[in-house]
Amino acid sequence: MAPEVLSGEYGAEADVWSLGVVLYVLLSGTPPFWGADDNAVFRAVLDAPLDLTSGAWAGVSAEAKGLLRCMLHRDPRRRPSAAKLLSHPWILVHAFGGRVVRRAVVATSPRRMGGDAAVPLSA
Repeated sequence: MAPEVLSGEYGAEADVWSLGVVLYVLLSGTPPFWGADDNAVFRAVLDAPLDLTSGAWAGVSAEAKGLLRCMLHRDPRRRPSAAKLLSHPWILVHAFGGRVVRRAVVATSPRRMGGDAAVPLSA
């Protein structure tokens, strides 16, 4: 859960945080923030340093770690947009085989979009 979600005021930047959490788990096998109970996890999200140095990170590239630092920045204004993520060097190589994505489409709830479930990512 993004730090700003805990305060109740959040936007699309919280989705980038959530993607960062998923990527962190995929690359390390552990969650970025944890605790004995929900409150401890929430405190960790707000205050604990991001660990990208333990043994699980030994084989992870500096580009991937840099991407995670951006995605999991506590200040939502300093996180990249979803569109900006698609042009990150690590994403280009590992998600798209080095091909540049010119126009991506992202699915969203048909109810929120008035029936059309796909909108341009640049929108």
